[in-house]
Amino acid sequence: MSARIGSLTVVGSGITAISHITLEAMNSIKTCDVVFHVVADVLTESWIVENSKESKTLIDFYIPGQHRRITYDAMKDSIVREVKKGRNVCAVFYGHPGIFVNPSHSAVKELASENYPVFMQPGISAEDCMFADLGVDPATNGCCSIEATNFLVYSRAIDTTVPLVIWQIGMVGDPTYDPQPKTSKINILVEKLCRYYPPSHKVCIYEAALYSVSRSRIEWCELIDVGRCEINGISTMFVPPLSSPEIDSYFLTKLGLSIDEGHIKSIP
Repeated sequence: MSARIGSLTVVGSGITAISHITLEAMNSIKTCDVVFHVVADVLTESWIVENSKESKTLIDFYIPGQHRRITYDAMKDSIVREVKKGRNVCAVFYGHPGIFVNPSHSAVKELASENYPVFMQPGISAEDCMFADLGVDPATNGCCSIEATNFLVYSRAIDTTVPLVIWQIGMVGDPTYDPQPKTSKINILVEKLCRYYPPSHKVCIYEAALYSVSRSRIEWCELIDVGRCEINGISTMFVPPLSSPEIDSYFLTKLGLSIDEGHIKSIP
């Protein structure tokens, strides 16, 4: 089957206003027929409006009290409808367009199944900013990254030897859209975390800077005191490892390696 007329390019605006938009994303915003956008600040929104041929906000689909699934489906349908009209569409989402962005994935999946050209370009996520701000290398011993409500409702083994990143803690337990963070259930999140970590374990409440002239929020506290912290819609929790991983002597020997003060070395 030949490719259809019309296309979708999904891009991210990054976290910090305007400065995180990649050159690749800028080109798509400027050249596509219409640009849909959901961004976090007025500077980025203004830049998109000024630099696109035609722009449409998706923010209006957010209705307080409405299930977020309904909102995301409406966003997806709006994007897909324009592509099926034969237009080259760009959809801009805050942060990375493939991380916690349901309508981007659903639009790409639907259009790709019908043989429309679809592209998703990478962007800078809040997690990328967090690794830079906290000086954490997720590749050293690994990292677990999970959404707060998902962490609570499913039973899974948690590896306390690697960092744990918990997204959207200000929305925990609430599948609807609410412009105000839901902190009433934050202690339920703390309760489950205390199954794996002592109450005194230090965690970080993190919020990446939205503007280049501002600083990221990095607030450390004991796990048991998280409920006393200010929690916002963009708050992420970073939980450092509790201990170091155990050495697997069998495979270490088989590889002809040794470990000296945490560093892997070849055996002479």
